Amino acid sequence: MSEISNWLLRIASWRAVVGMFILTGALITLMTTIFMPAVTNATGGLEPFDIIFPLSTEQISAGLAQYNSEAIKAYLLFTAVDVAFPIASGLFSCLLGAWLIKISGFEWLISLAKRGYILLLFIPTVFDLIENAGFVTLILSGSDTNVTLASATTFVHAAKFRSISVMWAAHSILFLSAIIGTIQRTRQQSKLDAE
Repeated sequence: MSEISNWLLRIASWRAVVGMFILTGALITLMTTIFMPAVTNATGGLEPFDIIFPLSTEQISAGLAQYNSEAIKAYLLFTAVDVAFPIASGLFSCLLGAWLIKISGFEWLISLAKRGYILLLFIPTVFDLIENAGFVTLILSGSDTNVTLASATTFVHAAKFRSISVMWAAHSILFLSAIIGTIQRTRQQSKLDAE
């Protein structure tokens, strides 16, 4: 884990963050303009389960009946992009966090990041990938709903959204740390220059 963390810290720069932001933005644009509408059209108006929040087991059970062969094909194409998107988004999140930590200059934050704590920002990605596997399994099983799997998938779905909120709160704290660290270094440099 520390090898991945050290790699993230090593490559974290504004260029890497902007590059991953652009890739993430391109993937979400593809999903929202091409693949989500295809699923919605093929299911007669039902949006992909992935974007419905809150989502219940009952909604999944009722919605599965709308997944005919055309809808299943559209959903599988949507899922192909929806697997790439959370990975890109997770890398963006980790790179942004690593870059903010580097900017802060706080050794204790850098040490925590090197020990793997920066990878906690990847947790929403893990939830998203598990959720995708659950939804694909449910949709491929047809209208014969596995209630336990549907319930577990709705739990992971909710956990994903909650973990995204925590992730952005963590980014806000790291952003403030970067500002504080920069101000402290600027003041210290000003004092040294004045001497």
